[in-house]
Amino acid sequence: MSEAIWGFIGVILGTTATIVITFLNNKHEVKLLNKEEYNIKKDKFKEFQINNFIEMQELIDEFMRCISKIYMYDLMVYKKKGQWGKEGLDENTSSNEVELKRKILIKTQRISSQFVRSQIEDFIFQYTMYTKETDFERASKLFKILESQSVHIIKELGKNLRDLYIKI
Repeated sequence: MSEAIWGFIGVILGTTATIVITFLNNKHEVKLLNKEEYNIKKDKFKEFQINNFIEMQELIDEFMRCISKIYMYDLMVYKKKGQWGKEGLDENTSSNEVELKRKILIKTQRISSQFVRSQIEDFIFQYTMYTKETDFERASKLFKILESQSVHIIKELGKNLRDLYIKI
C-alpha cells in the first residue's frame, strides 16, 4: 500500500479516536456537573431544613411561654371571679398569640418530616381545644398536655436537626 493510503487511514483512525475521546470526556463532564448540581441542591435543602428546625424550636418555645402567660392570667381571673376563659386578653398578648400561631402554621408546612408536622398540628389542635374550654379542671389538664407536647416537639426537632448535621 502506498504512503498516501496509510496516511489517509491514520487520519480516519485519529479523527475517530478524537471524536470518541471527546464524546466520552463530555459525557463524564456532564455526569460530574449533574452530580455537583445535585449536591448543591441537597446542601441547600439541608440548610433550609436546619433553619426550619431551629426557627420552629424557638417558635414552639415562645408560643408555650405565651400559652403559659394566658394560663396564668386565666387562673388569676378564675380565683377572683370563679370563671374560666371568659375574660378577654390584653391586646398585646392576644396579637402575640395570633402571630405566633400563624408563624407556626406556616413554618410547619416547610418541615420535611411528616411525623414532626403531625405532632405540631396536633399541638395546635390541642391549643385550640384549650382556648375553647370553660371548665378549670379540663383546661388545666389540656395545659399540662400542651406543656408535655411542646417539650416533646422541641426534642423531636432537635433529633431531626442532629440527623441532618450527621448527614452533612
